[in-house]
Amino acid sequence: MQRTPLTQWCLLGFAALCAGLSYWIAQRAPGPAQRASSSQLKGRYPDAFADQASMTLLDQNGAAQYQMHAVKFFHYPDQDATEMYSPALRAFTPGQPEITSTAMRGVIRHQQTIVDLYGRARIARARSRNAPEMEARSAHFRIFADKDGVNRVQTEQPVQLRRGKSVVNADRMHYDHITRVIDLQGHVRGNLYNFRY
Repeated sequence: MQRTPLTQWCLLGFAALCAGLSYWIAQRAPGPAQRASSSQLKGRYPDAFADQASMTLLDQNGAAQYQMHAVKFFHYPDQDATEMYSPALRAFTPGQPEITSTAMRGVIRHQQTIVDLYGRARIARARSRNAPEMEARSAHFRIFADKDGVNRVQTEQPVQLRRGKSVVNADRMHYDHITRVIDLQGHVRGNLYNFRY
C-alpha cells in the first residue's frame, strides 16, 4: 500500500498529538515528592471518628478494667493516636477505690500505653473505707499504663493535690504507682490536716 503525502502528514500529526498528550499527562501526574507529601497529608485526617461514644476495656476475666467516654473521638493512623474531647476515663482495680480522670482534651498514644490529658485535667481516687477522696489537678497530666494498669503519672505543669482537708501545691509532679511515691518538685507548699502515714 502506497501512502500519499496527506496520509503521511495525518500519521505524523497523530503521532505528535499522542506525544504531546503523553507529555501533558506526565506533567500533570504527581512526582515522587508530591506523592510523599500527599501521603503525609493523608495522616492529618482521621480514619475513624465517633460522637458521644463510650468504650469499655475488659481484663482477662471479662471484668471492666477501664471505661472511656468522650464527646468526640478521632483516630489518626499516621501517629496511631486517638484524640478525645471532654474525656472521662475510669480505672477499676479489684479491692481498690475507683480512679476517674477528666480533662478538656485527651490523646491516647503508643498502642494505648500513654494518655495525655490537657486543660483543667483532674485525676481523682474515690473515697475508701480507710481514706478520704484524693485528687490531683493540673493543666496537663501524662499517664503511663500497661496491661496491668497505671504505672506512672507525671506533669511538668503546676499541680495541686488534695486529700481530705489537706492541700499541697507544687511546680511539677512525678508519681510512681509501683512504689507509691509522689515526687513533688519546684516550689512545694501546702497544709496537711490529720495526715497519717
